[in-house]
Parts: sequence; C-alpha cells; structure tokens
Amino acid sequence: MDTLPLVDVLSEHGAPMEIDYLSIDVEGAEYRILAKFPFSQYAFKAITIERPSAALQEILIREGYVVVLNYKEDLYYVHRELVDVSTARFDTARWFGGIK
Repeated sequence: MDTLPLVDVLSEHGAPMEIDYLSIDVEGAEYRILAKFPFSQYAFKAITIERPSAALQEILIREGYVVVLNYKEDLYYVHRELVDVSTARFDTARWFGGIK
C-alpha cells in the first residue's frame, strides 16, 4: 500500500498552517506519523492520540502540547498557548485567538 507523509497530504490539499484538530488512531503507527512532522510548519490546536508511546509523548510535550484528558486509551492534548497551565483549564478565548 502506498502512503504519504502527513505533511505532504496537508500541503497538497492547501491546509492552513494552524489546524483546529487532529485525531490519530492508526494501530501503533502514531509515532511513525509524527516523529519527523514539521510542527514549525503546521500547528494543531488540539490532538487526540490512541495509546501514544512514551517517545511520542516526549515529542508532543517538546512541541508545546499539554495533556488535558486521559480517557480510556486516548490522550487529549491541547497546545500550551491555549491552556492556563497553572490551573489546567482550557481557555476558550485563546482558542479563538489561535496559536502565535
């Protein structure tokens, strides 16, 4: 089966540089999809990943994502610029203002 890197799909379809939501559930290939992803080129406000590996969690934390919910096997991340980290509360005003 032929596949394309996520960045190529986004680029080919003219995706905006800031994307509201990304959900990944690819039966263990999540790390392979995001390990070399250019987060400086595209930013996601929120990401849901099923069972992210420790290595993938480290990448997401380094790229500015905070876990806001752990539900069953899914971790829900929001970019730190959209969360009041001191209270771990999601800030809707920041959501609509975007990531800087």
